[in-house]
Amino acid sequence: MKIDTVVGAARGAMGYMAYDHAGGSAIIVDAPYGTAATFRKAAAHANVEVLNIVSTHGHWDQIAENAQLAEVFSAPVSAHSWDSGRLSNPAISTEKVEEKVPPVRGKSLDLHLGEDQLLNVGDLTFKILHTPGHTPGSICLYEAKAGVLFTGDLLMQQEVGRADYPGGNQGKLMQSLARIATLPDATKVFPAHGLPTTLGKERWLLELATLATL
Repeated sequence: MKIDTVVGAARGAMGYMAYDHAGGSAIIVDAPYGTAATFRKAAAHANVEVLNIVSTHGHWDQIAENAQLAEVFSAPVSAHSWDSGRLSNPAISTEKVEEKVPPVRGKSLDLHLGEDQLLNVGDLTFKILHTPGHTPGSICLYEAKAGVLFTGDLLMQQEVGRADYPGGNQGKLMQSLARIATLPDATKVFPAHGLPTTLGKERWLLELATLATL
């Protein structure tokens, strides 16, 4: 798997384009503000077809450019059903929105992702893990062969996601962290904020979360 990282213009949000090989198929995970042009250039440079645009959760800083990317790539935009309403109506967001977020309309809002659903992207297969806590519809995307996990705001380098926004739930956040704790230490973590890490490096956080669920 090859991964291009794109840094957004607000809150240091991160988006990713993952693809099987140059000239192959790609998926975009999260679309922070100000990233559409960079994603377009990355896709052109790798000569890939973007098949899916996925939001790990519905906060504005991760969905800001979904509409632009859907138009650029003619690809469906997807999120878990609990958060997908924010994609078509960003105005319902309850956290402070620093930029105007256009809605995704019509056929572009194509999929409501659910637990254990598989997204096939060329030679890659992403399993959807429903990991609520930061938001009700937060998800992770796990590619087992490559040992890659896109965690959104669930787990970042040396920190876990906040649960104090409306819709957040600390208990469910701990349960979600305990769930991904069952994956191998070598699993590479690509979060919605900050630098990549591995589950092994964050094992102490995962163990604390697991203890909190006992």
